[in-house]
Amino acid sequence: MAYQGAYPSLKAWTMYWTFLLFQAAFYCLMPGVWTKGKPLPHENGLRLDYYCSALPSWWTTIAVALALHFTDTFKLYQIIDEFGPRPTMDKQKWRDTYYRRLAELGDVTFGRIEIAPFRVERFGTAFGLIPSRDEETGDWWVELPPGNSMA
Repeated sequence: MAYQGAYPSLKAWTMYWTFLLFQAAFYCLMPGVWTKGKPLPHENGLRLDYYCSALPSWWTTIAVALALHFTDTFKLYQIIDEFGPRPTMDKQKWRDTYYRRLAELGDVTFGRIEIAPFRVERFGTAFGLIPSRDEETGDWWVELPPGNSMA
């Protein structure tokens, strides 16, 4: 579908590649630490060396982005404006492709997916979809520990 009208503009490609090249330069040039990885069982316990310059790269990226934004060199909202060229996408072509691919699957039934909350504790860490309630407002939410994120 991306090839049929939803590919990035030249400006978007330039932004993506500039960011990628800056991050590659930061990886090579920023101060960092060397560490050993986990043992590889298929390599008789060999531990590979890894270089990590994440924090200096992160803070430098933020500083450069803010400097570019506030000097009117590159406004940060341009990233959102160029993320996905939906206005230029041929919507009819998208629908045709969507329904054709759906038909290729055969009989498809759409339905509600229900997920029940659960909690598992292992090695002192809670895992699961854990419901929580704000006592003051009565609002409910679900946390996904550890880290409230999925990788």
